[in-house]
Amino acid sequence: MRKIGYGLLIAFLAMGTFSCNDDSDNYSLSDMWITIGNIEDDPDNKLITTDGGTKLFVSAPAGLDHGFELGDRLFINFTILADGKEGEDIDHYIKLNGYNEILTKEIVELSDDNAEEIGHDPIWFRNQSDDVYIANHFLNVDFMYEGAPWITHFINLVSDVENPTNEDGIPVLEIRHNANDDEYTNPPLRAFVSFDLKQLQEPGKTEVSFIVKSKGRSEAENFEKSFTYKYGEPEVSPMISMLIEDMSDGIE
Repeated sequence: MRKIGYGLLIAFLAMGTFSCNDDSDNYSLSDMWITIGNIEDDPDNKLITTDGGTKLFVSAPAGLDHGFELGDRLFINFTILADGKEGEDIDHYIKLNGYNEILTKEIVELSDDNAEEIGHDPIWFRNQSDDVYIANHFLNVDFMYEGAPWITHFINLVSDVENPTNEDGIPVLEIRHNANDDEYTNPPLRAFVSFDLKQLQEPGKTEVSFIVKSKGRSEAENFEKSFTYKYGEPEVSPMISMLIEDMSDGIE
């Protein structure tokens, strides 16, 4: 479900807990790891490359009939069955216990023509220092918003055509939310999206700095933070301490 553009749906996530015990010599079927990865460079779409660069080959359900496509980005819950053999481009053979596809999108140019569709409704973060971060060429955003799970919402990362930089010449990107006139407020919903940053790369350079902003429900919830995207040496995310259990039935 890799869809690009600004007419895309938010992926709603329900969170839980997990067990994580790492024994490099012996793996137990009761041990589970949680992380984020992409389907890359595999014609059978059974090889998942994690944000940390680890190659995981899905050799047992729930992945054998998954219908993954190259480029799909996933939350995965897995159990290690065995290490890869010497000379293989595989670190571990795994049993895939569960997964959710992550919404991935490109940066959109904001103009008068699409401003209404892009919207400017509030979002907020449980922890502003941790919930927006760069990993594996993506700006990852774990955010909260108000609305009903049966109504389509849209989320985008935009660059304003008229004002692409601040007064110091630093590019400014803004996370924009369109609630589609949804007035439902209880309980708040949580969502996760990964924005592809590769279009910011410039020939002859290895990094680019930019500012990310978003509008909250109040001034205290407004977000603004500086980032440096080091695409010469991409940053990696730590193991994700969450179990993705389900997704809203209203998501396409």
